This record gives sequence, structure tokens and C-alpha cells, in this order.
Amino acid sequence: MMFPDNHYPAGKPDFTLLAPYGLPRRYRAGCLIAFEGDDADALYLVRSGYVKIFSSEMNGMEIIYRIEGPGSLFGELSLIDGRPRSASVAALSDCELVYLSRSRARLVAREQPELSAMMFVLLASRIRQLSGRVASHVSGSVYQRLKVFLEEMEDHYRSGYAEPLPLKHRELGGLVGASREMVTKLVNGLKRRGYIRMENRVIRVIRALPSRFPGEK
Repeated sequence: MMFPDNHYPAGKPDFTLLAPYGLPRRYRAGCLIAFEGDDADALYLVRSGYVKIFSSEMNGMEIIYRIEGPGSLFGELSLIDGRPRSASVAALSDCELVYLSRSRARLVAREQPELSAMMFVLLASRIRQLSGRVASHVSGSVYQRLKVFLEEMEDHYRSGYAEPLPLKHRELGGLVGASREMVTKLVNGLKRRGYIRMENRVIRVIRALPSRFPGEK
């Protein structure tokens, strides 16, 4: 749902090849990296940590479109259409990024056609991911969306990613399209029943999650 690794049947593209061509930038957790509506003048590679791609609603709620972690890119649409940013980006944890200006990234893509091919794979993956998320919002309950996210997050950890992802309940709500209060109720219920454990806002699944929330009809 949010972690795109499972959407690459032939394996995740290795965008770390871009690192030597860019400039390192470091951000503390909570720092805004890019603003929705700004000129999309750069491509970013995540070297360590996590960032969230999101929009803010008039009522103060966030819609979090996806989370990107080590080895992932964001800002790639600027290479294609040059339009303003369609979402904001903020650091979920302390993170190290690699910054490539739009002109620099385009030059590298021309010189290394395999990178252009990987970009197409990336965009196809994100379209599939978005389609699945829209379907889940139409037909699934909040608990079912939370269940999918928690399971994908656990798969992400077990696939060898050691960096923990601390999330506030407000951020979980933004990921699954629910209020902070609803997410708190669901998370606390799963924790009480021994399905998950939490430490420093990092959630780990320790038992197979039920298909329905306990007590849900």
C-alpha cells in the first residue's frame, strides 16, 4: 500500500546509481522538504530515513499518499512535465537525501538510458499502487486499510530493512483515510489483544491480524 517493494515483479530498481551525481542533504524529523505548489526543480533520492508525500486539507487533516524509504525517489514527475509540485514532502525521521537539479537529472538520464527505463518501471508501480489504494478506499473499511498497511510495513521490515518507522496516530490516519481518534481506537484494540506491539511509536505485527476487527460485524 505505502511501501512499493511488492509492486516490482522483477525486483526493485536500484536508484542508488544516482547518488554520485547529486548533492547530499540532511533533514531532521518533522522538517518540510518541499511544498505543494512549489516549482518542481529537483529530484531526490532517499539514502536513509523516511519521508512522507502528503497534502493538507482545509480542516487540518493530512492525506498521505505514500512513504518513501532508503533507495526510493521522489520528485520524478518534474523530469517529465515540469509542473509545480502536486504534494508536499516532510521527513518522518532523521534522513539523508541526495539532491539532483532537474537539469542535472535529465542529463544523467540521457547519458544512462537504463535509468530512464527504471523511471518508467517506477511510474508504472506507483500507478498500480494508487489504483489499489483507490479500490480499498471504495470497498474496504478503515480497519481493513489499516490491516493492509500494517502487514505491508511488517513485510518491509522482514525483507531486511533495519530502519524503524515511527508513526503518530495522526499520520496513520492520513495513510488510511481516517481520523486520529478512529486509528487510536483500532491500534489500542489490536495492542490489547496481542496482535501488535509498539515501542517509540514503531508498530510491529506479532500475530496474524484478523480479517475483521474484533467485535466488528
